[in-house]
Amino acid sequence: MTALDRITALQINGEDVSLSVVLKTLGQTGRTTFLIDAARELLVERAALERGLRIDDDELQSAADTFRVARNLHRADDTHAWLTARGWSAADLERYLELRLLRARLTEDIASPDRIAQHFADHRRAYDQARLAHILVAERPLADELLAQIQDEEASFGDLARRYSIDTATAHMRGELGQIGRSSLSSAVESAVFAAADDDVVGPIQTTRGFHLIKVHALILGQLDKNVEAAIRADLFGQWSDEQLRSARVTCPLFDQA
Repeated sequence: MTALDRITALQINGEDVSLSVVLKTLGQTGRTTFLIDAARELLVERAALERGLRIDDDELQSAADTFRVARNLHRADDTHAWLTARGWSAADLERYLELRLLRARLTEDIASPDRIAQHFADHRRAYDQARLAHILVAERPLADELLAQIQDEEASFGDLARRYSIDTATAHMRGELGQIGRSSLSSAVESAVFAAADDDVVGPIQTTRGFHLIKVHALILGQLDKNVEAAIRADLFGQWSDEQLRSARVTCPLFDQA
């Protein structure tokens, strides 16, 4: 019997299940990503400290206050009950908050304003979007006929979408697809859409689903606004985190003991 056999990890219908059994089950089913997630967080903490990033008492107190207010923990008893229900101590909460703050500080350090601006300049097209509607049909002759009706103003795009489109998810909404990022479009659709002008109808374009007529309501070229900044910051941090994990020697000897 190992030390892990003596630790109760779960109770099922009143029966104790040891940590050893739980770990073996997780290992056999391949559900071990929680350990990789833990390794990522520890690598974040170590990298932040190596860069001289620190969280002072005032920052930690402010984060704790914000945390409690967000969860309506206005009294000390409320906070104590919340922690007890989750098996946390006050020290556990403090470490959780400190790790979150270090992660945010490290993210700012890695994804600096200059790096964000350079990334956007290098990948500007990836942030383009278009507001679209479409009609999807199975046969090219029908697509050509519907296009002719639209061009001759015999029927509106929305009415034809509702009547003929085989895309059941959008037909009842007059074919509206909403705002879609350039990178989400197939190469054929992307080329046609971003060569068009607002209010143009392009197609027929053949994909694996059939033949599309696409109404280009508006092209929205990428701008480095707050939402795009946040997305780039997350991407840069994610790339850094992946590289750290690849270069680190992460093993899980805990499973060998189970």
